[in-house]
Amino acid sequence: MKKTFVFCAVTAVFLLSFSCTKKEEPAPAFDPGPSVIPADPDDPGQADEPETGFFSGGRGTEDAPYLISRQADLLQLRDLIDSESYEDFADKCYLQTEDIDFEGGDSRTISTESSQVFMGIYDGGGFAIRNAVFNRAYDRVGLFGGCDGATVKRLHFINCSVTQGKRGVGLVAGWANNTTIEDCHVEGGSIVSKWTAVGSLVGEGKGITVRNCSSDATISGSNGSAYSGAGGIVGYIDKVASTISNCQFTGTVTTNGDASETVEISRAGGIVGSLSSVTAVIEDCRFQGTVCGPAGRIGGIAGDITGTVRIRGCRVLSGARIESESGIAGGIVGNVEAAVENPGSVRSCSVEGATIASGDWGCAGLVARNYGMHVSSCQLSSTSVHATGNNAAGVSAITKYNLRFTDCSVTACTIVSDAVLAGGIVAEFADAGDACHNYVVGCTVSGSKVQSRYYTGGIAGQIKQGNVLDRCYVMDTDVISTNGGEAGGIAGKTAADGIVIINSMFWGGSVAGTTGTSGIGGIVGSFLTGKAMSAGQTLSTTVVANCMAHPSSVSNTNAASSNFLIGGVAGYMAYARMVNSYSPIAADKLTGAGTDAEDKRGSLYGKMVYGGELLNCYWLEGFKAGYADPSGTYTQKTQKARDTQMQQKDATSNVFWVPTLYPDGDYRKSNMTQALNRGAELYNADAPLYGVAAGGWVMTSAYPYPVLAGSPLDAGAPVGGQTRVGIIGDSISTFKGWKGGSYQYPKEGLYESFTVQDTWWYQLIYSKMKNACLDINTSSCGSTVQEHDSKGQPSFLDRYTALVAPDIILINGGTNDSWSYRLPLGSLDFSLSLTELDDCQFAQAYDKLVRLLRRDHPDAGIVLMIGDCLRDYPAYAQVIKDLAEHYQLHTVEIDFGTRRSSLTYQRTGTSDVNVHPNIAGMKEMAEQAWAQMSAWL
Repeated sequence: MKKTFVFCAVTAVFLLSFSCTKKEEPAPAFDPGPSVIPADPDDPGQADEPETGFFSGGRGTEDAPYLISRQADLLQLRDLIDSESYEDFADKCYLQTEDIDFEGGDSRTISTESSQVFMGIYDGGGFAIRNAVFNRAYDRVGLFGGCDGATVKRLHFINCSVTQGKRGVGLVAGWANNTTIEDCHVEGGSIVSKWTAVGSLVGEGKGITVRNCSSDATISGSNGSAYSGAGGIVGYIDKVASTISNCQFTGTVTTNGDASETVEISRAGGIVGSLSSVTAVIEDCRFQGTVCGPAGRIGGIAGDITGTVRIRGCRVLSGARIESESGIAGGIVGNVEAAVENPGSVRSCSVEGATIASGDWGCAGLVARNYGMHVSSCQLSSTSVHATGNNAAGVSAITKYNLRFTDCSVTACTIVSDAVLAGGIVAEFADAGDACHNYVVGCTVSGSKVQSRYYTGGIAGQIKQGNVLDRCYVMDTDVISTNGGEAGGIAGKTAADGIVIINSMFWGGSVAGTTGTSGIGGIVGSFLTGKAMSAGQTLSTTVVANCMAHPSSVSNTNAASSNFLIGGVAGYMAYARMVNSYSPIAADKLTGAGTDAEDKRGSLYGKMVYGGELLNCYWLEGFKAGYADPSGTYTQKTQKARDTQMQQKDATSNVFWVPTLYPDGDYRKSNMTQALNRGAELYNADAPLYGVAAGGWVMTSAYPYPVLAGSPLDAGAPVGGQTRVGIIGDSISTFKGWKGGSYQYPKEGLYESFTVQDTWWYQLIYSKMKNACLDINTSSCGSTVQEHDSKGQPSFLDRYTALVAPDIILINGGTNDSWSYRLPLGSLDFSLSLTELDDCQFAQAYDKLVRLLRRDHPDAGIVLMIGDCLRDYPAYAQVIKDLAEHYQLHTVEIDFGTRRSSLTYQRTGTSDVNVHPNIAGMKEMAEQAWAQMSAWL
């Protein structure tokens, strides 16, 4: 359907030597934003200067542009650009003063030679080029074949088309470098390319800016080139940083199956088809059309990305269709690959009422194959995600590397894989390894259906090594495995060591499967570490901690099964740990279609084999914890844990048996919430994996049992949940097990011993601030803000990307730059770009850190801390103050005053020369920090 448009004109004063009248147009549905129209057309301007005789008048300057009012003017411009007079006209200014109608006739491209490109300004004046047909079986086809350093603005294309072209096809420019295109709109028509790099406006771009543009055209290309890319606005962006903003596409993008021998995939996107080895921004764009292809990488906003691309504020609207017959499809991005140290991001985007489908490989509501994009504050709603092959998910079908999925929601969606692997947020977490950890934090799935044959989870289908699910909530959602596999309310299966599922809840929905060998559970279906253990071996680090599961039912519908393997928390459990978790599910809600003499079901687990640990977990309704295989080999610690678990002894008096929490012999505890909170404290004191802490529990009128503070069931929780605090620091901010380098302070046997609860940052977050929690502590001993050759640990610039989704970022550094290593101070220079800043001097490295944090976490409050020891290095402290003043950031200054001795600092033998606070110093740091922060938090 054709769209009409309205333009908001902002008047600018120009002296013109011509007179023109803008045509009246009907009120449109899309407002492209303000544009500039020359003022006062009746002003004779420079009339006393002679006209040049070219076009319909003008002299080609900004004040007196050449006037384009008819076909002959465009034909003349084409001939001049392609002639020996090229240099006299390529960089001039042009203004269109009338609609130009080609009436379906062929229209030769301006700039057919790659060495003679348009470099000037073409202002369409709000008028249109109508019914033009560009028919050129070569590269670079459009109104302009090539643009370099040009500007094209305020131009309409109505029922225009390109009937054939090779690489680089677009109605404004086939190829564009360092070019700005704004307020340009395409109504109707079709653009066809045999080798793709095809878009409504630009075929192939480098360093381009496209803003306030729209199209409802039909785009078609093949995948027969390494420069493949078909996009609603831009086809292909190559290498040079580019920006696409406030653009809308409501048409159709398709790719055909004409693959070359070397390229077997197509790339297509609703806004951009493909971005290659590039740093780019796509923001505030809308897609409400169709994009599809055969063996392709298909996305509602971008099809395929290599490089660091930041997508923010984009929307895929109701009725959109994104389909890949035998490839991958994502509501926002189809495929992304970025360097592990420099990922891109998708922030504050939404997909609503769309249809997303893929064939052999997988699809997702946001990013299908994600090897390099953080996703935060995004929403998927009322959308169908259907993979006829493997991998279907609400946010990401498959992911690896060091990525963050934070504060995302999936509501009223159907997520189905006809094969294996489906997750409400992520279908499959690939092995992140020891160095990298993926985090899913603060994500919710509600009122939805998640289904596959096996490996199905309300949050994640399958999780491998090095991944964390924290504060994830699944409510009123059905999780289903249809054929012989795992299903879990939070995760279908854990498959390696080093996995953390913490602070998460499942309630209101059902978990169902059809299996004789795998587990089905309210939190995890099959809870495994992927390795065998023997008696006395160190227990696995894979853990479910501080979780609650209250499914409406957990069921195994395999009638031939002799093993129910169903549990309120975990269905099948081996080698892993379950800590401070509970399920109130009753026996009649754990059902199976088969027979089972051993009754392998329980409120905590269905069956536990070989090794594992249950610590401070409990069950209600008088049902048992689960079945432990007597033929298994258990460690002594495991056996003790199995024999001493918390359970309800008296339903009327609400008394619990809690020997591990209360070693003084008083095993009765009447306050269930207090018991859970005490269990969370003990978990936190025991060096939690990756430093991810257990949160608190509260009672609420919305639910009869304790719920996690800040969860959707916590009616008293502030809007937005807990305040997340991230730490970037050196040894003063470390603690063993809570991130850090090869060692942490306090050093055992050398300094005063203290617990994590005694650190300044733990006291500040959990004792001083209200409703706050740790995001990630990235601190490392010996680290500096700047880079330097002798460093023992990565610099602050190397580690800031480990932050997940902080609301507040505390930077506490400079001690090693000054006191330890006497590194170069340097000087601030705010005129330098981000890439020009010197990483090897304190001032500019700190500036770069602040800029990067502002870029990657624009909504976070950044606090610059000036430590007590920097009193001896005032120049370093002054740099921090100057940065705070320039960026309008808060500072916190720590000053121990006359107590700079063993009263506040650790001693090294008989010497007081140290910079590491002792317990008293840590307490004073927390108190001083809070005294300053409380005034503006």
